[in-house]
Amino acid sequence: MLAGLTETDLGRSVVIQERDTTVLAAVYHVVEHFSMHTGQIVFLAKIYAPDKIHFYDEAGGLARPIWHLGSALDEAAH
Repeated sequence: MLAGLTETDLGRSVVIQERDTTVLAAVYHVVEHFSMHTGQIVFLAKIYAPDKIHFYDEAGGLARPIWHLGSALDEAAH
């Protein structure tokens, strides 16, 4: 759905929850909102499972991503 939005669509004024906004501002708001919830989930997971949640391997001073290992993304890379 987002891929189909044009520049004109993004600038269009809309009313959402009784507030005037634009389509672009609404998209940004939703992304921000869900990123906040993602951070909350990661924070809670780290509290309840200390030393179990790792996104990067810091070996050798380089942050090598490991979050995808064992997932469909990892399998697609091989």
